[in-house]
Amino acid sequence: MRRLILTLLAALLLAGCSKTPPPTAMPPAAPVAKAPASPAEAEIDLHRAAIDAIDAQVVDLLSQRAEHALAIGRARAAAGIAPSSAKGRQQVVIDRAKQHAKPPLPPESAGRIYQTVIAEMVALQAKDAAQTGVASPQPAPAPEAK
Repeated sequence: MRRLILTLLAALLLAGCSKTPPPTAMPPAAPVAKAPASPAEAEIDLHRAAIDAIDAQVVDLLSQRAEHALAIGRARAAAGIAPSSAKGRQQVVIDRAKQHAKPPLPPESAGRIYQTVIAEMVALQAKDAAQTGVASPQPAPAPEAK
């Protein structure tokens, strides 16, 4: 049964069956110079090849996300909308990632991953604003506690 699964996985990888076009953001993994010494190594190699393909797709999708984040940052700056207006949206995105998490990825892990993704997108927007000279308006100071 295990051999059948490995054979099917290898066939899918070789056939390039996927829902998305071939990745372009990352170069293909370096070919393995030697044949696997054991069935376990062969299985590991198959999983690593699958991970390499998935990683390339993830990077492609993150690049697409970054393009949209930059467009939002520019639109926000042009309209004079404070970056703090996005705090609620950020929490919605994090909560949605947690809801969509499927085992074996725990919801908390998905949330932390998206916190990092959002932080990187905010940093990208800030860098873009500095390079283009279009500064986002500063958020209003938080009201003092009474």
